[in-house]
Amino acid sequence: MTKDTRPRYPGTCPECKKTFHATKSLAMIEFGMNDFGGGKCVYCNTHIHLTFRPETQDFEAEHYETYLEKLKIERNWPPKT
Repeated sequence: MTKDTRPRYPGTCPECKKTFHATKSLAMIEFGMNDFGGGKCVYCNTHIHLTFRPETQDFEAEHYETYLEKLKIERNWPPKT
């Protein structure tokens, strides 16, 4: 097995406030979609959404539910009939 040499960037879990390190997702690397990351905190298992911030070379982490609520507001979902 080869060693993973991809760069790792810091982020802070919004739940337990511990610092973790993660790599960029394929969508972030290949398509520049810096708000297309997610996973679970390695310490408290909270679902988190990750946005890569190129200016500070780190991840902004937020609760996944918070991210979904923001998307609903941005996209006016569900549509009013």
